[in-house]
Amino acid sequence: MSDNTISQLNILSIQYNNTLNLYKQTYKNYIDSLKLLNINNRNLVQVPKTIYLGNSNLNSQIIGNVNECQKICSLYKICSGATYNLQNNNCSTKKGKSDLIKGSKFDISIVPKHLKLSYELKNINNNLIDLNKKMTSLINNSTHNYNQDALKRQQQQQVLKNNYDNLYVERDEINKMIYQYETIDSQLNDSELKLTEYYSRYIVLLFILIIILILFFNYFISNIWSNDLNGGSNKINSFINKLFR
Repeated sequence: MSDNTISQLNILSIQYNNTLNLYKQTYKNYIDSLKLLNINNRNLVQVPKTIYLGNSNLNSQIIGNVNECQKICSLYKICSGATYNLQNNNCSTKKGKSDLIKGSKFDISIVPKHLKLSYELKNINNNLIDLNKKMTSLINNSTHNYNQDALKRQQQQQVLKNNYDNLYVERDEINKMIYQYETIDSQLNDSELKLTEYYSRYIVLLFILIIILILFFNYFISNIWSNDLNGGSNKINSFINKLFR
């Protein structure tokens, strides 16, 4: 290999190792955030230059700053995230699950911490794959002193190939974990919505029953008063005595 190629490879190796350390730490933080979901699932954080689409819109309004937008989303359990645009001060709250996508410099997404970490994890994973490809390409394109460096070249290629394969496997594992969380979280949300719906129905039925009883009582009293005064009074007294016996 030429000195220039070796120098480039060393630089890429340092970048790769640093990125790998960041990847490991972010992965640990992501796992820790998933463990805390049941304890504090309203831990919203801001992610600059990203957009959160959700499945559907909740509300869109002009808000003074991104912190106010975050407070609005925090108040409602159904709000799964939001996007604030610094250019037009628009706060768009969302419901349902989705990934983060890349936005403009004016966009700030507001999402649970685990979603921010999963987005960072995917980006770091992609960076590692790109660095891996660059190092592999440098080795493959190097023909200087090929015979002397053949064994070392093969060893480096094998290491890079193993790393490359492992990164793709880990990417699939990350996607599986995110999908499993979203499925469980969706089921929990559906359960909460059903409980709320049943409770609302109960309140409505109870209210209707009270109205029916009031109408029935008024009708019964009006029939009594339609008789003669003395007879009606006796019937009322009789009814009250029976009621409180």
